[in-house]
Order: sequence, then structure tokens, then C-alpha cells
Amino acid sequence: MPYIRLFNPENDIMLQWPAERTIASAHTLSPNVEALRRAGAMLPVWWSSPGDAVIVHDDDSLYSRKWLDEMSALFPFLSHVSIVSATDTGKPGAPWGWSGDAARRLSRAGAECPSIAQLERMRMLSHRCTSLMVMEYLKQNSTIPLPLLPTEATTVEEVQLAVASSPNGFYIKSPWSSSGRGVVRFDTISEKVLQRIGGMIRRQGSVMVEQALNGIQDFAMLYHIADGKAQWKGYSLFFNSHSSYSGNLLCDDATIEHRLVSAGADRKTLIAIRHCVANALSEIIGRDYTGWLGVDMLLDRDGMIAPCIEVNLRMTMGVVAHFLAERILAPDTEAVYSVEPHSPREKNNSPTIVDGRLIAGELMLTPPGGAFDFKISVTERKR
Repeated sequence: MPYIRLFNPENDIMLQWPAERTIASAHTLSPNVEALRRAGAMLPVWWSSPGDAVIVHDDDSLYSRKWLDEMSALFPFLSHVSIVSATDTGKPGAPWGWSGDAARRLSRAGAECPSIAQLERMRMLSHRCTSLMVMEYLKQNSTIPLPLLPTEATTVEEVQLAVASSPNGFYIKSPWSSSGRGVVRFDTISEKVLQRIGGMIRRQGSVMVEQALNGIQDFAMLYHIADGKAQWKGYSLFFNSHSSYSGNLLCDDATIEHRLVSAGADRKTLIAIRHCVANALSEIIGRDYTGWLGVDMLLDRDGMIAPCIEVNLRMTMGVVAHFLAERILAPDTEAVYSVEPHSPREKNNSPTIVDGRLIAGELMLTPPGGAFDFKISVTERKR
């Protein structure tokens, strides 16, 4: 089924307001977020299917079409994707993430969208307490070793009680936040800390309190939900810079699993987590959501895996990396997918593409001229 696709990386920000409010009128974005959205508008072509259309800024339409034609000559599967036009009216919408704001923009382009009630249900499932529900499910239905479960606190007094059992520090997380914002680590409680936490509670009604772990490797498991059932689709091995997303390793899932096991993870536990988390997602989310999602996890220095740090109920950069590795990376090749502020490109690192597969160099994934670079850099070719 063809879709109208929208890259709206600001979606996590929009979720802090009820869907009824954000579907009614546009909210002003920071210049940085607006620049990221515009620079990455064409990113959805890489996971699109035949007949899909992508929404871009009106001023970028002709330029984007020219770039898409050029890329289609290198990667033929892109020739079946287009820039949204009036003929696309009636196709279902497929944003990066659902919110009232996403529905407003997609409806304006002629796409079919969920009802306000459905959007609000998805918004509530995007609350960080969903990760707590997944952890509680695992505690009741599996023998997987688990860290101390997070706590939702609606007052600073509840926060003080929760952190009493976290001698190594703790994280305070806003229910809805984006790119590391709204996630703060504290080592001790002070009056100043309590004032800051109180402000977070006043803005969004509660905070999540989590024990700080001795993590050595961030990773995620990727799932797709359809017809009420979640299916495991792969791993995501990602890295952050100052709590914000920086990039992903591009390789096959067997290689990522081998790296996790080499770092201390137990392979049988990883496989058990795959299935148990899928069951939890089907039970908790399956009736109300269709699409991709990522479950952030953490491997600690003792080999324990925290199997649900966060549920990202939307497309993720890990899912993007999964598609890129599957669709355009040559076999037995490793690369890094990254998103970073634009910088001049090295002329001696042009991409080498053979039979629609990237085997060397650096490939830009969006039209040039944007404030951010979305790119793949090949790091290793094994043959």
C-alpha cells in the first residue's frame, strides 16, 4: 500500500501537548529543529515502497525532484518514489512519529490520518511509563535478570523515596522529551535539585526515576507492529554525543550480536529478550499502534542487560540504519550512519557504488545544501 511519508523529527517535542491542541495549529520550532526537519525531508525515500510520496518544503520541491532523479540512477528502487503532489490524495499518512501536529501536516497534503482519539492514545503510549509497563511484564512473565524497575513520581516527595535505593546516582526523565533533553542524571539530592525536579513535574505532571547503571554499551532492538502483533526485526548499535544521537553502526544483525556477546552479553539472554519484549509490546501496544518502534537497552559492565530503557513509539535512526544496511550496503561491508551539522565534504572520499550497492567512500543521503548532513561512511570491506 502506497503512503505519504513525512520526516518530522520534532515529534517527541509535540507529544508533550494533547493531540487536540497540536492538530489545531502549528507550533513554533527552534531554528535548529526546523533546520533538521528541512534538511532531512527526503530521508524517508530510503525506507519507502513503490508508489510512496514524500513531503518536502514547497521551496525545495524542484531541487528535491532533481536530486531524487540523480539518486534513482544509482539506486533503481528509488525510481518508484516521488515528491508529494495533488494526485497522492487519499493515501494513508506515514510520519516519522504520530502526533496531532503530524496529522495536521499530513492531512494538509491529502493523506488519511488517525482520529484525534487514536492520536491521543498513541501519545499516551509514548509516555515513558510505557517502559515501566514493559519491565513489569518481563518481571511477571520471564526469568530474565532485571535491574531495579523505574518509578513514576508525581511529587518531589515521591522522588526522594525512589532515589533512596539508588546509591550510585539516578536519572530523572520527563515523560515526553527529545534528543536527550528532559533526561538529567543526579548523584545526590539537594534543595536545588528538588526545585529543578519540581519544575519538570509541574510542566508534564510526573517524572520517571531510574537507577543509574554502569553501562558500557547502548543498543536497541527494533520491532514492527501489525495486526496487533509485534515482530522483532533486528538490532541497532548506536552512539551518542552529549546525550544526543550521533550515529549508528551499519552491518548485519549477526555482527552486532557478536559484538554484544564479545562485550559481555549472554547470547541466550539476548534471544530471550527478543521474544519476551515482542510479547510485551503486543500485549501493551499492539491494539493501538501499527508501525515501527525501537526499544533502547543497555549492557552493563557485569554483563546484565537492561532490556527496556525506553520505548520509542515511532521510526528511529536505528530503523533507518537497518534499512540502509539491507538496501544499499554491499555484503561483508561495515559503515557508520551519522547525522551531524553540515561541514565541507572531503573530495577524496566520493562513494563507490556497484550494482546499486555502496562498497566504499561516503554517501550523502539527502540533497546538498542543508544545515545537517545525513550520511553513510564505509569503514570496512571484508573482501
